[in-house]
Amino acid sequence: MATCQKSIFQDLSPSLDYSVNPYAKVLASNRGELSLPLAFGSDLKGKAGQWRSYFEQSGLHGSSPRKLILEIGCHKGKTINQMASNHPDLAFVGMDITFKRVVLSARLAVQSQNNNVCAVLGDARQIDQIFAAEELDGIVAFFPDPWLKKRSQANKKLFNDDFLVTLSQRLKPHGQFWFKTDAEAYFAELKSSASKAGLVQVDRSQGMLTGDYETTFEAMFKNQNLPTFEALWTKF
Repeated sequence: MATCQKSIFQDLSPSLDYSVNPYAKVLASNRGELSLPLAFGSDLKGKAGQWRSYFEQSGLHGSSPRKLILEIGCHKGKTINQMASNHPDLAFVGMDITFKRVVLSARLAVQSQNNNVCAVLGDARQIDQIFAAEELDGIVAFFPDPWLKKRSQANKKLFNDDFLVTLSQRLKPHGQFWFKTDAEAYFAELKSSASKAGLVQVDRSQGMLTGDYETTFEAMFKNQNLPTFEALWTKF
């Protein structure tokens, strides 16, 4: 179930039927137990500009992380936890709009003993509310829904001109944006949006994150001999 938050600071879980969505109960109970590395609703107030301190002070990382990376659409946490395992000196925030994905991402972080991961429940359209300007060193988005199946949904694409400006503003100078998709038309539009936002495409070999990180969707597409598209941009 996707969230229906009007504000990213709104706490939805206490008002939901836990028998219908047990993951909402996990989020709500975690406030007292602090057993999972996740944040949502009012937990996110005051986080903008303070994420490095949060990782250090909460014990998730133990020291100020060298870089801060956001994954938009962390799904079940496979990719973000692989990245976190490969880069223990960096801190990773995984963001998604469903209770289940956020909980599963946080659980996988615990299972993988990654103390440098935090899962966040929220709509990425509101990232300017929880990340300060030039706070992020990197942003990753792999295989977001292209919203191209119906003409009426085409204007609901997350990665449009306005959103790319917001992403660029959140990145530090020399920060990077790494994107993958299976939708060629969406990819072409995004390249145009990235350029308008002042992001410059660079070779993937210049990426700060080592490794390829094949997602579940990517493996499925490759097994079906379907093409995928990716690029890396830097903010100069």
